[in-house]
Amino acid sequence: MQYEKIGHTDIEISRIILGCGSFGGIGSAPEFFGQGENEEQSHEILDAAVRLGITTFDTADAYGGGRSE
Repeated sequence: MQYEKIGHTDIEISRIILGCGSFGGIGSAPEFFGQGENEEQSHEILDAAVRLGITTFDTADAYGGGRSE
């Protein structure tokens, strides 16, 4: 995995970011994310991402009706 520093800090994040818009089941935009992943599926995906070295995740309180976070 490749990492980048944020600005002029020593904080490094993975260059690959996992989008979590489909986590938490049906959310605010099912036309984009479909039915979404349930909690168990979401945990499996997150665990795999961490094993691969991904440290950066895109999530928001709007994803999955707030369940993504």
